[in-house]
Amino acid sequence: NATVALANKSAVVVVFGLHRRSFGCAWPEQRRRLVKPLEALGVKVTVWELAMLPAAGEKVDGVPYERTEGCAFDLCEIVSQDAANAAADAFVARNCGKAGCRVRGHAYGYTASKPRAYNTARQFHSELAVAARIRDAPFDVAIAISEDLVPLGSLTMGDVAAASTPGVVVTSRGWDWGGVTNGFYAATPKTLATVMSAAPRLEELIELETRSGKPLMLQGNYEGVLARHLIQSNLTRAVFERDARFPKIRHSGAVARPGGRAFHFGGDCAAVSSEMRRCVERKGHFRC
Repeated sequence: NATVALANKSAVVVVFGLHRRSFGCAWPEQRRRLVKPLEALGVKVTVWELAMLPAAGEKVDGVPYERTEGCAFDLCEIVSQDAANAAADAFVARNCGKAGCRVRGHAYGYTASKPRAYNTARQFHSELAVAARIRDAPFDVAIAISEDLVPLGSLTMGDVAAASTPGVVVTSRGWDWGGVTNGFYAATPKTLATVMSAAPRLEELIELETRSGKPLMLQGNYEGVLARHLIQSNLTRAVFERDARFPKIRHSGAVARPGGRAFHFGGDCAAVSSEMRRCVERKGHFRC
């Protein structure tokens, strides 16, 4: 049966993005919603952290970055963010001027601003580093989640089955904005590596997306470019069965919650977990 089949599978959960952007406060819920359900299905789980370290003195979420030491996972690889920053600088230099940003002659998004272009380019190049590490990893399923995201719904047997299918990537739909929600994916390692390898084609993808006829405010955003990348790569998108608009924990101490007010947790990780669980119990997965 399906449970027996899953018991023979292995999975890697990859925590990526800025190293301890949430001070590690997202990890308890990530473990509860991702690792524990996999283990309950009999899947052998390994956890990696493939993260980037901001430059000395760099601000994150508007505040000075506070580096914390230690490794709480099976493998931790922390590299400098300098390469991703340099790639984003080069992207802006090629495509942006005083009047804003134009990629291959097309205005980049509704603001066409340098910060938006820079952040998009840096995010794609950050994911590229994860793709290189995960592509040939010896696992049946790979789940990648940004360090600052708090999943509100637990993985299901159906999610694992879909993610085990080559060419299928499972995502949330909570932050689609006319495209595909980024930062939380499940797929086979090779498929996940493809999903996270959009950076070399970034300008081509932005051009295709800005010519797509979408409303101007949705043209060229990260989610739209990711959706275009999946199309161009012949990948099929599935959605987590217990989907949720996940909150995001900022380095400033704020928790951004869709559909609700932000609150400050003051570095108390237990307060984050407690608040998120109350939110799910009170409002349900799609309203939290």
